Amino acid sequence: MYFAKYIRKVVNMNLCYIIGKIVNKVNFEFIIESKDYSIATFSLKLSNNSIINVEAYNEQADYCYLKLHEGSIVAIEGKMQNNSILLEKLCILG
Repeated sequence: MYFAKYIRKVVNMNLCYIIGKIVNKVNFEFIIESKDYSIATFSLKLSNNSIINVEAYNEQADYCYLKLHEGSIVAIEGKMQNNSILLEKLCILG
């Protein structure tokens, strides 16, 4: 039983929460011959001046493209990938 709880914690180790300001236009593309049909990418500037790339797929990509713009302040929950964060939840703060 303890081991199962430990495994659940390890699986969620790459979960992160970030607040930042969008520093570029949200890029939106359609993907053909893939399990994900659309992708939106943008970059966030954090309070320590580092830049992080964020990716969103399908319905989240559509929402990001429609609602976000350069200068928006957002809070995101996502999973760390190679050089970016895969968006899971988004909150627009300003």
